[in-house]
Amino acid sequence: HDNWQNPAGFDIVWRARNAEALPYLAKIIADPNHNPDQYLKFFRAFDFHPESAKETTLMEIMNGNHPQQARINSLVLMLLDPAKIKMTPALKLAIDKSLNSVRGKQDYLDLLARFHLKDHNDELLEMAQNSPQPEIRSGAARMLLNAGGEAAIWTTIRKKDSASLQMIRALGGWEEKKNKDILQQIVLDNSYPAWMRIPAAEGLARGWSGEDRMLALAKSKQLPEDVKTIAVSTLSHAYRPEIREEAAKYLNTGSTAQTAALPSIEELVSLKGDATAGSQVFNTYCTTCHQVNGKGVNFGPALSEIGSKLSKEAIYNSIIHPSAGISFGFDGFIFKLKNGSSLVGYVASETSTEISIKQIGGNIEKHLKSEIASQKPYGSSLMPEGLAQTMGKDQLVNLVEYLQTLKKK
Repeated sequence: HDNWQNPAGFDIVWRARNAEALPYLAKIIADPNHNPDQYLKFFRAFDFHPESAKETTLMEIMNGNHPQQARINSLVLMLLDPAKIKMTPALKLAIDKSLNSVRGKQDYLDLLARFHLKDHNDELLEMAQNSPQPEIRSGAARMLLNAGGEAAIWTTIRKKDSASLQMIRALGGWEEKKNKDILQQIVLDNSYPAWMRIPAAEGLARGWSGEDRMLALAKSKQLPEDVKTIAVSTLSHAYRPEIREEAAKYLNTGSTAQTAALPSIEELVSLKGDATAGSQVFNTYCTTCHQVNGKGVNFGPALSEIGSKLSKEAIYNSIIHPSAGISFGFDGFIFKLKNGSSLVGYVASETSTEISIKQIGGNIEKHLKSEIASQKPYGSSLMPEGLAQTMGKDQLVNLVEYLQTLKKK
């Protein structure tokens, strides 16, 4: 027992699933020389221990004096199941201290959600308006809206200043009826200037429900002229081919002109493209879901080294027939929540009680499994079918030429 503090010993502790491992996990976490964010797997190891066994150890960890004790306490609190523990004065004090230490950060939002804490709307409003991180602004706006803060949101929007713009952008970060309704009201209200209505349209258009709303507005001829460009961009690149086809009847999306049959893959492979032009095609069609060297949206597989991984023929196949070979870990699901909303995405991470869902657009939502009514396979790739046909032969050939240049360094 005395010589366990080495990589091999740590690995044994991490893998152990018995109660004897718990005090050793606590020692690893409490070591002042250990940065908690570099030892996250030892926190996650508690997920594999029963609540009754780990609760005492976790509470003891929160009484430590580590240089980063506030961060440790936030991580520990996220391991406790509020439904299975008693809210004692000591636990409430620990939560309050942690909230004060992580104010303005993602940990703050996570703690509020985890313990269903109320009466924090002022701080949520501040975060939604002023956080430098878009995902935190959206998370704060969502919690504020669901905590009865719609009036405060509208007060901010009606000021028609920089805070209004930040709030509009924050509201575009997720898919629920409440935020989409607000964005749609802004889009259709000509009393708001274009610099507010255009980003509202961008947020409204995101996701499946956004595509449906944009199409409905196009059909009913309610779209203001200065947001039609957003509608065209959204609907011409919609995930569902039926949406693209329907939109072409009401908007000049260009879909009907670009859907001529492509040459065979064998013929496409023989063609030479322009990689420079292909990088522009990538920026137009692909960065909404893929990253190259850290640029783009982190949703689908990263493509920074795709030229080293797939042959030219395989790249064409993956674009033209995306459902033929879905990368491991990117299987899509449709999640129905008990609050009536739906999410489309894949499982980013999962514990026995919680699931993190990465949605189209790259946003990650955490939900308790008890909040999910159903989880059904999407049935095909989350990459839209027909994208290659929308590009047309020349753009597709240029895109593949560019992707082939992305090699492992």
